[in-house]
Amino acid sequence: GQPRFGRPLQPHWNWPGKTVRVTCYTNCDEVELFLNDVSLGTKPYSEARQRVLSWQVPFQPGTLKALGRRNGSPVSEYYLQTPGKPAAVELVCDADTLAADGKDICHVEFRIVDAAGIRIPDAEHLVTFTLSGPAAIIGLDNANPVSHEPHQGNKRKAFNGRGLAVIQSLRQKGTATLRAEAEGLAPCTITIKIK
Repeated sequence: GQPRFGRPLQPHWNWPGKTVRVTCYTNCDEVELFLNDVSLGTKPYSEARQRVLSWQVPFQPGTLKALGRRNGSPVSEYYLQTPGKPAAVELVCDADTLAADGKDICHVEFRIVDAAGIRIPDAEHLVTFTLSGPAAIIGLDNANPVSHEPHQGNKRKAFNGRGLAVIQSLRQKGTATLRAEAEGLAPCTITIKIK
């Protein structure tokens, strides 16, 4: 997402050598921020400026956690973890079944992740897709506003460690298999039923 003043938000915890403004949007009464299980303080919503709580945090690798409370009880948690080295391509699909009508679509997010499955925020690997079965890749994107890569085809670079493939069913029943691979990384394969 982007705030109204146009600076992109960076949802990751990988800022070596920097002090980072950690911003928290919440509807909780208060939020406590932790870095590697050490509290960095609790801030009440009443201190929010323009509905935002923030902390200045010197970067340390590990886990940054925001714990939201209402009436003193925890009601939400959000984590960011420092990633390791790129290890694999990961695929996450928003549907496991499509109608065999030649119109139904699903979105498959591709991510470059470390061995623990944490997205690598600065990864820009070129990902190649292979699709078999009764479906077609109808679009590829990565949300990079300055990219001139085509939206059709079977290759797309990751941007901020991820991108999107749009898959459309054909007019046949069966199973579609999508494989994503990038040089030096473990590939990933998913299946989508076409009914």
